[in-house]
Amino acid sequence: ETIRAKMLKLLAEARAASRTPWPLRRTRTNMVMFPYMAEGLPKEEGEQLLLEFRAEMSRLGHEAPPPLSD
Repeated sequence: ETIRAKMLKLLAEARAASRTPWPLRRTRTNMVMFPYMAEGLPKEEGEQLLLEFRAEMSRLGHEAPPPLSD
């Protein structure tokens, strides 16, 4: 799976969801890793996908990666 395909898959899952579609740990991982994945794409494309992903995560109630509970 390419970086682009992984990013598009995560974005599609977030767009289709009415609430966060992943467990807490995976949500955190996706939110932390998405900006790094974006760096592997052409600059404008990566920035656009990151903007869209952040907007979806905000819609789902996550302005920032959720903290992991002990």
